[in-house]
Amino acid sequence: MMRSTYLNLVLIIGSLGGCQAGIQASLVEGSGQKPAEEEAETPVSGAKLTNPDCSDPDLSKVIKGVEFMLCDGSIGAGTLELTAAIIKSGIEIAGVTGSYAGDDFENCSSDGELGCVTADDFKAANTASFTDADIRASITIGGVAGSLVGAPAACSADGQLNCLSNASYRAADTTGLASKVLNSQTVALVGGNVTLPAVADVKNAVDYGVSGTGSRGSYVPDFPDVGNVRDNDTVDDNAGALADCSSDGDTSCVSVADFPAVDKVNKLDGGWNVRVGDTVGGVAGKLKVNCRNMVGYYDGAAGYTGGSSVLHTVDDYNYNGTGSGDFPSTNPWDSDYYFCGYSSTPEAERTWERVTTDPVTAGVNSVYKDKITALNWTQGTVADTSKDWDEALEYCADLDLASAGYGGKTGWRLPTQKELQAAYTHGIHDLDNDHTATDNLGDLDQAFWSASTQSVLPSFAWNVYLYYGSTANNDKTGGFRVLCVAP
Repeated sequence: MMRSTYLNLVLIIGSLGGCQAGIQASLVEGSGQKPAEEEAETPVSGAKLTNPDCSDPDLSKVIKGVEFMLCDGSIGAGTLELTAAIIKSGIEIAGVTGSYAGDDFENCSSDGELGCVTADDFKAANTASFTDADIRASITIGGVAGSLVGAPAACSADGQLNCLSNASYRAADTTGLASKVLNSQTVALVGGNVTLPAVADVKNAVDYGVSGTGSRGSYVPDFPDVGNVRDNDTVDDNAGALADCSSDGDTSCVSVADFPAVDKVNKLDGGWNVRVGDTVGGVAGKLKVNCRNMVGYYDGAAGYTGGSSVLHTVDDYNYNGTGSGDFPSTNPWDSDYYFCGYSSTPEAERTWERVTTDPVTAGVNSVYKDKITALNWTQGTVADTSKDWDEALEYCADLDLASAGYGGKTGWRLPTQKELQAAYTHGIHDLDNDHTATDNLGDLDQAFWSASTQSVLPSFAWNVYLYYGSTANNDKTGGFRVLCVAP
């Protein structure tokens, strides 16, 4: 089959409704129409042409020099240079004889062939609409060789590639796979590095390992008793029974912010660091802060009758008196909380405690502790060892020079005026040797030097009478008894 390419030039001459006569020229290239067989008239130079459809033609296809009115009323002129090469051979147009004889094309006969005429066996292909990946491998379409591989065979071995995964041989993500596979085993050709524990390290009767090669643990753990496990936790699938502490003195519970643990031995001192009436860590307080005088009933006519009334109190000097029935033999206050003596109270309630085991001899290393102030007191000096104030200060300081200190303690000094007064308030006179031969601080029916100077008259210092609590100041050269204190 042959296809001809040619140029067709049509000249139409006429007049349009009163318009000036003109010529419409149209040059069609490659339209497939039959070539004009007759010679067209040559338009008169300078002729005016109009377009009856009012559709402006392509000026590049209008012969140069031909003018016509455009749709907008302006004059347009063709630009096509008329040459013999674009006019069919044997045709003359505007004085130009054509020389174009046309091309002869063969039908396409192979895939991808160019410059041929397509037919049913070799149709045109739009190669922009597909790629090699859209064409099966070993096939070429429109000159494009395919690369698409067809469906592979089903996988049939571990680690096989380029095969179709299936229920028996599935795809595997090999990232970190080794840490998920047992040692000596492979998955997707990846060797495992997981080692199973020994049966002795696995809880008894617990099966583990892969099916067919599994093991059963034999370890019997020593779980704590549920009583030692908090009640909000479990042990061996059993709920714990150990609750949080919720009240003072609770034991076998977990200490919490509101109920912390307390060091009973080193901090509470048997209750003497806790005020009477309070309880800490289940320990009742013994610290007395309201020491009162003993009660004794006095009848103006009969004297002391031996009765008792809280409206009548006496000092500590004569205590229970020298005669039977002069004073009550028991504390008439409603609680020992108010009495801070020594011998007249239960031992556990006594304010004073002997802390040395030396023989009780005047001037020997016996030490008693005031459990309210926690001060330790020496035995008092006897009459022939009364000292002036400077000697009293030196005497107490020198007690530290003894081996291991007096009574095994150091830091001895002369007590202050208020410390002596507090000692009287706390019932120190109950330790007078007239009251007890086995537990005493010597003869306390005396005045004792304090370390406190009289501020108005510095050559005087204060002393305190421990048998009835009065205090006075005297010249520092005077002689008074001495008691020393240490922490």
